[in-house]
Amino acid sequence: GGLAPKLAPPLMGYAGANFDDLRAQLARLVQPGFARAWPLERLAQFPRYLKAMALRVERLQQDARRDQARMLQAQAFERALDAAPAAPAAARERLRWAIEEFRVQLFAQELGTREPVSEKRLRKLVECRKVDGAQLRDRGVDAFDLGRQRARAAPGLERVGLKRPAVGISK
Repeated sequence: GGLAPKLAPPLMGYAGANFDDLRAQLARLVQPGFARAWPLERLAQFPRYLKAMALRVERLQQDARRDQARMLQAQAFERALDAAPAAPAAARERLRWAIEEFRVQLFAQELGTREPVSEKRLRKLVECRKVDGAQLRDRGVDAFDLGRQRARAAPGLERVGLKRPAVGISK
């Protein structure tokens, strides 16, 4: 087995963005030289990250709409991270790993996280990194307007029991 073969949609066109997101996540984690690049304490978390991805694949096939709503939450913070290349390296790394933990929280909560993580905590990390809404808009990134994205990507979330939490940067 392994994880990589599971990262292809079972049917052509089925949940393509979701599977693309999983492949992108795996590529961010396991890149050439990753064993030397990542700190040992992070490498120790890789089995949990990979297990969370495997659980996500299983659940995604049962409820792609729910997966997509969660995926959009995580992607918003990844776009904010990508939109702030000038932030100090240590700050970017902290946010990067917090996002990885957030993905575990979203998709495989039963595995637990290394540290407490939530949308609110991630927003605070983004704010601390001097990534404000104006900077994001200047870069063409509307990372925290999840409401419109969710409305387009997964209409009727409320009908399946999901709420549309407002995500924004407050000053």
